[in-house]
Amino acid sequence: MGIIACRGGSVSQSSSDAEDCRESLRAIAHDLGFKKAPLTMPKGCFTEFVRPSSAAEPRCGLVWMHGLGDTEKGWADTLRKHFRVPCGPCKFILPRAPTQRSSCTGGDFSTSWFDIADLPVSQKTHSFAHHGCSLEEALSSCGRVHAAIDQLITEGIPAERIMVGGFSQGGAMA
Repeated sequence: MGIIACRGGSVSQSSSDAEDCRESLRAIAHDLGFKKAPLTMPKGCFTEFVRPSSAAEPRCGLVWMHGLGDTEKGWADTLRKHFRVPCGPCKFILPRAPTQRSSCTGGDFSTSWFDIADLPVSQKTHSFAHHGCSLEEALSSCGRVHAAIDQLITEGIPAERIMVGGFSQGGAMA
């Protein structure tokens, strides 16, 4: 499994702060010369649920991202059955990575948070400047993750009680 990190108090509950965060992401992408706009979380491209299901209002949130070529569906089943939440009711949001060409699969289309030149990723990969990974696509995909976090905040979950995690490429995104 990947990294789990708390977003902390970096974004408050106001919508203007969320827009400021999105604008900052756009500015970083612009400064680095990236042409892709941050992705949003379109309808049907995520799964959400509360665990335990009989619980009242969620007190915390988890945004969980799947790996390369996968979707959120299998992880939803796994997390529903096996993930224990010690802090009370938890809202889970599992966004789906965009479908795009993936260099490591010979240019085939698959779900991918960002392009990877070769697997396994190593220092010897020279196709992209960042060890074979497209930082431009990763920054673009961050918009989908930020949209999930913003949704949790809008639903009343404090930013300091939101965790972000994932498996494989999703863990790298976290």
